[in-house]
Amino acid sequence: MDAGRAPQSGWWMVYLFLMLVLSVAGIVSGVDSPAALLMSIVNGYAIVGLWGWLSQKAIGWRSVWCGYAFFLMAGGFAFTAMLLWVASHERDPAYAVIALASVILSAPLWWAIWRYAFRSPAIWSESSAHSAGVLPERRP
Repeated sequence: MDAGRAPQSGWWMVYLFLMLVLSVAGIVSGVDSPAALLMSIVNGYAIVGLWGWLSQKAIGWRSVWCGYAFFLMAGGFAFTAMLLWVASHERDPAYAVIALASVILSAPLWWAIWRYAFRSPAIWSESSAHSAGVLPERRP
């Protein structure tokens, strides 16, 4: 596989669709707190990044995606650590199962966002950003 190229498999499109369905289901079930609203926004931004990587399009600025990649992974690790801490103190294995399911569902997304931000130089070249309509044309 090329250094930054997204894999051309149907699995990634199925994954994108699954993440869209889960995000919409989360929003439809109710955003009842500021934390839930923030999580919906973060998840939506991740789906946009996944689509950008799969379609090999520059969306926004690379520096924003680099920061977002760290933010997304740090938040995911913190969430997982919190669930495991609660599981150990509550002696309820359900929290550990939720943590494991969360990591299994999120790991491909983390990997894709990392690749999009840090390992896809062709996407972020100036010419590709102009051709994608993200950056205005330079005038001499």
